Amino acid sequence: MSYPEEFLKGIPNQNYIGDDDGPTSDLFYFQKRSDYTRCDGFLEESINWRDDIGADDSLFSQCKSDGSKQFKSGAAILCRIELDRIIDKPFIKNKLSYERRIVGSNRYHGNLLLREEVKPREMKKIAATIATVCVKSVIPNPKEL
Repeated sequence: MSYPEEFLKGIPNQNYIGDDDGPTSDLFYFQKRSDYTRCDGFLEESINWRDDIGADDSLFSQCKSDGSKQFKSGAAILCRIELDRIIDKPFIKNKLSYERRIVGSNRYHGNLLLREEVKPREMKKIAATIATVCVKSVIPNPKEL
C-alpha cells in the first residue's frame, strides 16, 4: 500500500502544546485500552493520512460523544518519511509501524502502531522522538477560530 508523505495527529487541547508551540511527546503516548484489544499485539493511536485537504476537514469535524469538537487545539502535520527513518532505527526496529484503517466514513483514518510489550519508558522515548523529528508544523482547527 502506498502512503502520502504527510499525516495528521489531532490535538485535543492545549495540554498537548509545549512552550515552543509544538506538540509535546504526550500527544504520541500509546495507551492500552480496556474497551478494545487488537489481536496482532499492537497498540494503536489514531491519525489521518493527508491524501488531500479532505483529511484536514475530516479530522477537524470529529466530535466527542457530547457533541463538542474532538481536536479543539488543531493538528500536528507529520512527515511519513521521517517516521520511516525512525522505524528503521535499531532500537525501534519491529516495535513501531503504521497502517491505513478506514473507520466509518473517514477514508483518511489510520493508526500509528506500537508493540504491546514495549515498556513505558521506551514508549516515552519513542513518543519524544516522533514529536521532535517528525512534526513539520501545527495547524489550528479552523472550526474553533
